[in-house]
Amino acid sequence: MSKNTGYLPNFCHVRIILALLIMAELLSFILTLSPYNSHDRWADLAFISLFIQWLTLLCAAALCVVRNYLNQCTIFYSTLGSLLLIITIIALFSETIYHLLKVLYFNVYSILGLHYYFIYRNIAIGTIIGALVLRYFYIQYQWQSLSKAETEARLQALQAHIRPHFLFNSMNTIASLTRINPELAEKVTENLADLFRASLNTQQNIIRFEKEIQLSKQYMDIEQLRLGERLKVHYAIDNIPKDALIPALSLQPLLENAVYHGIEPSIDGGVVSLQGEYKNKQLYLIITNPYLSQNTQRKGNQIAQKNIEQRLRTYFSYRVKLEATCRYHTDPPVYYLQIIIPYINRMEELEFIPKV
Repeated sequence: MSKNTGYLPNFCHVRIILALLIMAELLSFILTLSPYNSHDRWADLAFISLFIQWLTLLCAAALCVVRNYLNQCTIFYSTLGSLLLIITIIALFSETIYHLLKVLYFNVYSILGLHYYFIYRNIAIGTIIGALVLRYFYIQYQWQSLSKAETEARLQALQAHIRPHFLFNSMNTIASLTRINPELAEKVTENLADLFRASLNTQQNIIRFEKEIQLSKQYMDIEQLRLGERLKVHYAIDNIPKDALIPALSLQPLLENAVYHGIEPSIDGGVVSLQGEYKNKQLYLIITNPYLSQNTQRKGNQIAQKNIEQRLRTYFSYRVKLEATCRYHTDPPVYYLQIIIPYINRMEELEFIPKV
């Protein structure tokens, strides 16, 4: 039997506890409405709700304690262990409540019925409900695993679209430098190796902002060697927290687009600018490049922008905003691209947590 990687959720988490309490209250309503000859359903609801809610909290606390151990077992044994733990808690709690009410109330039989009937009924109901809840968590775990695998595959496909963009230009630069400046050609080769290492490293899809900037600068250094004085680069990113998390190679394809569309077709070249601001827990990243006339401008289908936006939305969901505009009123006119993403410095805060 295959090993389970952990389908039991974190029962200490507030979201899981809240979900369990809501399900427990729904069960309380069902059990309250089920007796046909009840004389005071509100009193029944109060007692049943109090009983089931406390029982739910006890089971959640116990499963929270042993969760890590159970998740190391096979699916069968982790489920069996969870059910046995739930049954044990139900039996002990029911026994305690019965004897407590027997001390407080003389006629406990009119409230709870026969002793063993009360215990066995609670165990039977708890076993069925516990099995259904565990089944729900298992199906949810399988769905999340499948969804994560599909997302990983989609991210790798999107990253594969990015890889060829900087390869051919870099190889041409290295070829031209090999004879006239071997040392510089070696440096360019090392920068290219770092870029490809980041592109091919599927185990590190999320990196710190300072690493992303380092990769982007390595790429722009290669392009500056190729284009010479035609390409000038301006950075204004000191305000961005260095520990901010960002998908690897999110900026490099956009900077490459800026060079391809704004610098290469122009005889005079221009400035590619990367600016950043940090305010209200948001990162504002702005890339600008010269906007050329229709006669000299290269046509593009914005594949890189769309790919980057999809990757960002995978990790940050709806909190991503990407806007591209042409600003004709500036001198010279510029193509203005702004990316807004939330400031996150912990992996667990991401919408999608990649495999490590």
